[in-house]
Amino acid sequence: MKQHLYRILWSGFVMAIPAVGVVFTLLDPAELHVFGRPLELGRIGTYTVGFLFFWALCAASSAFTTYLGRDGR
Repeated sequence: MKQHLYRILWSGFVMAIPAVGVVFTLLDPAELHVFGRPLELGRIGTYTVGFLFFWALCAASSAFTTYLGRDGR
């Protein structure tokens, strides 16, 4: 069970890196607005929250794939 978790988190981490790179190449964190108000996190904070979001999203995708790939044990 522990190894499955490590594999899920590692693959999510590896895929979050290019996702953040692509998104923040296209979007400037200083120009992001939420509900009409600018973000107050600053660039580094926005990068951090974006990375954690993409990591969670990619890890959830990996976990779902692992769940669907079970052989019924």
